[in-house]
Amino acid sequence: MLDALCLSLQFSLTSEIQRFNSARPRFPDAIKASETMLHLALTDEFFVQATAVPTAITEAGSAGAQLLVSVLGAMHAVGNPLSPWESVKAVFAFLGHRKGRLTPKLNQRISDTLSSVSGPGVAMVLKEHVLQRSAQVKAGVRAVVKIRGPHATAASQKSRQLRFDNGFGQGELARLAGAEQNLEGAMVDLTELKPDSVAFSSGAYESHVETWSAGQKRTEELEKGARAMLSSMVSPED
Repeated sequence: MLDALCLSLQFSLTSEIQRFNSARPRFPDAIKASETMLHLALTDEFFVQATAVPTAITEAGSAGAQLLVSVLGAMHAVGNPLSPWESVKAVFAFLGHRKGRLTPKLNQRISDTLSSVSGPGVAMVLKEHVLQRSAQVKAGVRAVVKIRGPHATAASQKSRQLRFDNGFGQGELARLAGAEQNLEGAMVDLTELKPDSVAFSSGAYESHVETWSAGQKRTEELEKGARAMLSSMVSPED
């Protein structure tokens, strides 16, 4: 039961990180580097709850430690470069590359979590296990997901996300169930089921921005007119 819950949690967290990293925002990115983790609500909440009870793991081989390593290793894998091309882009993180800016912050949170939930000696062993798990997950992701190059399109990004969700997620589920092949069905990301989730084209986005800006300007003009009227009707001395 705990293994199944762990897998569900792992899928939700890695999918959130993968979705955030796959976005191609216009330059400059509206999300500041200091606010990166704030846009990963599930991931941020996981770290908060994981460190709520400090020094809870006293043995690296305990069941709790293995579950934590499994989740953190998977998060580390998708949060770090999966290909030489992603490593190159990470060098230019200061130009707005999301994954490049997220990687050091995510790695630091992982390290802080391990230090918080265990003693120094155990934490070092757990970090090694996390890196081993990360390498395993990276291999699994590369097997089902084509790592995009410099000319990836929005359609290819969405296809890559689906292959990550269904391909890698199914593989992990099959491993948990002890099946040699992927099970029937599909891993479901609830964000894909939200009925009012809309993807805007650049033209539609600009139209909405212009409408909002016009509304803001009109509101400011009304406030300015109201203040002028009040100042003419009411004596400052009163």
